[in-house]
Amino acid sequence: MFAHARTFRFAVRQLRKTPVFSLTVIFMLALGIGASTAIFSLVEGILLRPLPFKDADRLVTLGDHLGNGSGIGVTAVEIATYANASDAFSSMGADAPAHFELSGDTNYGGQPAEIPAARLSSSVFPTLGIQPILGRVFDSREENSHQTLAVISYALWLSRYHRDPHVLGSTIVLDRKSYAIIGVMPRSFEFPLETGHLDQALLWVPLSLTSDELNPESGLWGYHITARLKDGVSLPQAAQDADRVAQQIMRSFPASKSSLHIRGDVRELREEAVSTIRPLLRTLFVAVGIVLLIACVNVAGLLLVRAIRRQREYAVRLALGARSAVILRESVLEGLLLSFVGGLLGLAFAATAIRTALHLLPESMPRVDSIGMDGEVVAFGLVLALVTGALSSLAPAFAALRTNLTDSLKEGGRTGTAASSHAWLRSALVVSEIAIALVLLTVSGAFLRSFQKMQAIDPGFRPDQVLVSGYRLPLKQYSTNDAVEAFDKSVVDHLSAKPGIVAAGITSTLPTEFYGASAYTIEGEPASKWKLKFALFTSTYGDYFQTMDIPLLDGRTFTMHDRDDTPLVVIVNESMAKQNWPGQSAIGKRMHAGEPASKEGDRLPDQLFASLQAFESRTGIPWGLYPALLLSSDLSHQIRATFVKGTGAPLRSDANDL
Repeated sequence: MFAHARTFRFAVRQLRKTPVFSLTVIFMLALGIGASTAIFSLVEGILLRPLPFKDADRLVTLGDHLGNGSGIGVTAVEIATYANASDAFSSMGADAPAHFELSGDTNYGGQPAEIPAARLSSSVFPTLGIQPILGRVFDSREENSHQTLAVISYALWLSRYHRDPHVLGSTIVLDRKSYAIIGVMPRSFEFPLETGHLDQALLWVPLSLTSDELNPESGLWGYHITARLKDGVSLPQAAQDADRVAQQIMRSFPASKSSLHIRGDVRELREEAVSTIRPLLRTLFVAVGIVLLIACVNVAGLLLVRAIRRQREYAVRLALGARSAVILRESVLEGLLLSFVGGLLGLAFAATAIRTALHLLPESMPRVDSIGMDGEVVAFGLVLALVTGALSSLAPAFAALRTNLTDSLKEGGRTGTAASSHAWLRSALVVSEIAIALVLLTVSGAFLRSFQKMQAIDPGFRPDQVLVSGYRLPLKQYSTNDAVEAFDKSVVDHLSAKPGIVAAGITSTLPTEFYGASAYTIEGEPASKWKLKFALFTSTYGDYFQTMDIPLLDGRTFTMHDRDDTPLVVIVNESMAKQNWPGQSAIGKRMHAGEPASKEGDRLPDQLFASLQAFESRTGIPWGLYPALLLSSDLSHQIRATFVKGTGAPLRSDANDL
């Protein structure tokens, strides 16, 4: 033990004699280790860390699958069929996304807000194997009786109720309806597993399906099922069982859906959450690994030069009887000390980078709340530092010991011959570093070229000089189309009158959001031959097309004369027109949103009069747009976005006037 302590003190003294060298090595290692640790924190938090549910590897998502497309969820009617007819699952539950207008609270000082939420069947919580930290969750009896109960998230409990342990039984007003708070979920609970922060559910209410939702004619595949596999059941076996149930569901389809063909779609819940981001994280991890490798080669080169300069010192010590193992241990210990200090500094860099990145990560990043400097990440950084130090110091130490004592002692203070004797190792290090750098440069160039090509893609609109602000109208004050129209008109008129704003418009869906998919049919297509078609539908008001600089290929845009008491109209994009009327003009053709027998379809536009290129080059997804005036009063409690386009400093403050 005394010998090891003496070796340690000697290594520290040697490093203190060359502060510039020591600081240079520490800084290089800190950058490489810090970058690698920061990226590993993303990989560990998103890809490696288990979901915060009991036996999360047994959880799957269950839904319908159409042709070669991806899963589309299930209809409300199918939820009970999958639950009762399947044999591969021990339990399952359904969910549907929701947004609520949260009213102000005088008791806790909360302000009105628009919050994301989710409607859950009572079986979701047992299926996930999660319990609230306070209170309880709702049961099937309460769900079936449509009781107004709410389970809130830890984040909402903290921000709005200040972690009040007596919050249970309090009333929370959602969409002007009172709900009783019965439970608080753990901090780590996130469900459904949405990407980013903006759409994370802050509370959960009973699914409580309505008679309209349970209509067999409904074409809303907007519900999702999470199920737990039975012990001994594999994923392929579960898929076969789900496909069997899907066949049973098809046999019970009404006539309007008789030509549809679906099959069961079963995927791991974890895979469903991270599949889209895995390639990016792997690429980033490999890239920083290459950067760390370059840093290791640089450090090895510096340690080799230092070892060559101390070669006469080593020769004298060996001649006096010192063992080679002792000198080798000292050299490796110096490298480990440098890498350990560099690792600590790298962990500090990584922690700073992670805190900064959490505010800059795109909303497409899943499980962002799982990212952080936990024990696994710190351990990874320290182990990486020690391994890096050992690998970087071993080769120079062995090279320095492989020397001729007689020649070294004869050379005296001259190091030219000694340096030349290790020219092969220095050359190898230089060649390795250049080769690694060229690989990194080539890959970076390929990514840069891909990024340039992505930027060159025309999305069908121009986002430059465009700002967006979102709002949601309370249902009680804006329960009619006239009230909604009056508010929309005041917003557009107010913004359009501001200096620097050249156009203003309103839409219910942002151009980069793919929500609001609905089934539709084409006039003249009999129900017996109806095939399931989906398009993303949204509504607009004001100068939306001018604001977004969307080119019109044919026809006209909406005017103030397009009202619900005039012939209904809709604008479609080029993909939808080519898909349904290949080789023809879409102008004047007629369509029906919803199934042929659906009641709500009678209120939606059924005449095409224009075709536009919006979003076509980026997605190729069929898209339809309505005038906002044509929608029912349900629009009054949906999220809406206002766009303004112009130049000048006052632009952002003008948008905030909303």
